[in-house]
Amino acid sequence: MTAGDLRADDDGTVDTAERDRPGIADLVKSHCAFDGRLYVGGAWREPPTGGELVQHVSPATGEVFATTRTWDDRIVDEVLSGAVGSFEEGEWRTSGVEHRAAALLAVADEIDSLAEAFDIAFTIESGAPLWVSASMRQRATGVFRENARHVVDFAFETRTENVATLREPVGVVLTIVPGNATLALASLKVAPALAAGCSVIIKLPEESVVTAQLFARALAAGGLPRGVVSVLAAGPAPSERLVRSDRVDAVTFTGSTAVGSGIMKACADRIAHVTLELGGKSAAVVAEDADLDAAIPILARAASFHSGQICAALSRILVPRARQDELAERLAAYVSHLSIGNPLDPITQVGPVSSARQLARVEAMVAAARAEGARLVTGGERPSLPDHGFYYRPTIFADVDNASSIAQEEVFGPVVCLIPYDNLDEAIALANESKYGLHGAVFTRDPSTAEAVARAVRTGTFAVNSQGIDFAHPFGGYKQSGLGREGGVVGLEAMLETKVVTYAP
Repeated sequence: MTAGDLRADDDGTVDTAERDRPGIADLVKSHCAFDGRLYVGGAWREPPTGGELVQHVSPATGEVFATTRTWDDRIVDEVLSGAVGSFEEGEWRTSGVEHRAAALLAVADEIDSLAEAFDIAFTIESGAPLWVSASMRQRATGVFRENARHVVDFAFETRTENVATLREPVGVVLTIVPGNATLALASLKVAPALAAGCSVIIKLPEESVVTAQLFARALAAGGLPRGVVSVLAAGPAPSERLVRSDRVDAVTFTGSTAVGSGIMKACADRIAHVTLELGGKSAAVVAEDADLDAAIPILARAASFHSGQICAALSRILVPRARQDELAERLAAYVSHLSIGNPLDPITQVGPVSSARQLARVEAMVAAARAEGARLVTGGERPSLPDHGFYYRPTIFADVDNASSIAQEEVFGPVVCLIPYDNLDEAIALANESKYGLHGAVFTRDPSTAEAVARAVRTGTFAVNSQGIDFAHPFGGYKQSGLGREGGVVGLEAMLETKVVTYAP
């Protein structure tokens, strides 16, 4: 796909009115070969003929890109029976680590071979610009390859003179991911579960029907035994039934704190394993000596990368009071020159938010911030675009009270808050005054300041002079940002039980 003669206007928007572009539905068929089939227990089946009709709308243009029907309890039962049966039969869980590693590498290779299809699918489904979709896909293949290395090196059995410690797969794993990073987050859960020898049910959001089918094609390339993997895009009702099933041994979920709390309660009823990666309102501490030339492009990502729809976005920027105006002015200048437009155009830097509902939430929270006294520096409105999508300008507020709703609640949109502070101790206290604790950062030239702030801020991950999220290492949060960790060897360990066998001397 090429950008043709498109140019960014002075206000940063991209005029696509004159572009002769194919329809969204046509792209889904021609580039993604979407046909609506389901991948249940390692076998393809025709799409449901009953159920309610669901029209899937692209957030970029408001066009319907696919039409499907909801699936019923019979499919849920089939998925569960296949997963339980495959685990009990044991072909996959007892296979050698070299065999499992080869399967994971085959999946990664197939994702690479379907790169264009994955990128177009995610862009159409979520509104992410193509470059964001490519970044997400590359993270997914990296996770599969990383787990292929881990499974070969991992000590699944250790022995002393008369005691053996065994690490065995936890069983049937239900993975649930949101639509903001579908393939990347699904891979973060699925790859270690398969590496451990588990059977896996992959539940993607209802709008991710095209990505679901592509991911199933990639997993099929791994040659997994029948029943080991099912991939389904579904709404809340089937998801709840899967979560509450006593045939599911572990649930790993990424999404909102409210939904995660409900999942945790359901798992508690039957003492099932649960891993939760939830919301965030991450703080970036800009120290007095920070290099703003280096910091501003990184800080701007909170509002621009996938329109701020990233749980670990640095959406609270704590800045010395004397430097707030300088940072606000320079940050506003940076984001105001980013091109906003149809995410299928390669020159687009900022696409829409994911849905009309999410756009309404962003607008409501921006209005609340203004009512609470925050100073609007830039943005705070929809751009003027020919496409009928759910676009919103990158928005920056200054003079934000850390106790206000815009500073405490996750917007999940292109909105950044500048919160002034008078000394570093106050900055650390402000960073920690949040119910969340997913991510954080500090920008400073002083290594001792960086070390002190990194150790004092209560978050699961922390970055120094960078954004700093790496799925090759443990990822997760403190407080209401989650429970447990994913990524790295820790992600593999989360999919294992420990058994100790003692032998008579």
